[in-house]
Amino acid sequence: MSIILALRINEAVKTVALLQGRLGDLSTPLGAGKDIMLSSIEQNFASGGRPAWRPLAVPRTGIVPLSGRGILRTSFLSEISASGVVVRTESPYAAVHQYGATITIPAIVPRRPGGVLRWYAADGSPVFRRRARAHSVTIPSRPFLVWQQEDIDAIVAVFQQH
Repeated sequence: MSIILALRINEAVKTVALLQGRLGDLSTPLGAGKDIMLSSIEQNFASGGRPAWRPLAVPRTGIVPLSGRGILRTSFLSEISASGVVVRTESPYAAVHQYGATITIPAIVPRRPGGVLRWYAADGSPVFRRRARAHSVTIPSRPFLVWQQEDIDAIVAVFQQH
């Protein structure tokens, strides 16, 4: 599932501006709006959410939620069209982090008879088991597509100056 967030120009405002002959080329303010949106997303990741995201279930020193390898953080694409800006990500797990989810993990058994499973506990020590029971994991919402009032004000100012 991908997430798409769009900044669209209201058709009524566009029509009135056209009638007044003031609309002109919107590529410059739309480009500036896109830059503000992408900068806001980056600031959300850099600060651990605005407002702050829930901490990891098992705290790890120096690890900020959603920071990991930075795959989600660097996955945003943007497009400017005649009618607006689209900022999107095609990351398959973006929606899970944006909105939260409960994921059911099925029971796991080793591939080979008599084999064992291995994973690492929160403290880094290895865990060996003959099987892992089915269970659910709840991932809390950590919204990264959140515009602050300062971002909205900056976008409005860009269009007012245009």
